[in-house]
Amino acid sequence: YRLTNQRLVLRCGLVAQRVEEIEIYRVRDVTVEQPMTGRLLGFGDVVVHASDPSSPRLVLKNVLAPMRVKEQIRTAARQGRAVEGVRATEYM
Repeated sequence: YRLTNQRLVLRCGLVAQRVEEIEIYRVRDVTVEQPMTGRLLGFGDVVVHASDPSSPRLVLKNVLAPMRVKEQIRTAARQGRAVEGVRATEYM
């Protein structure tokens, strides 16, 4: 996993590699899923929900300190929206 000021990049695979990217300003929400063992040992999955048609949901598996990573992604998303001039809106 790699977080830049413009993108969140997921690379996986040794022989056949898959790369997924989300423009950071498109991140809508970030959640953490932690089983009991994850809470005890300090790891969990960080789930990124985005308004990206190709990758609307990206799961970062078995991340150490997932709450800290979640906050890093949220902060980067707020900054990215400010730079791009994009406002987050909700529809009821």
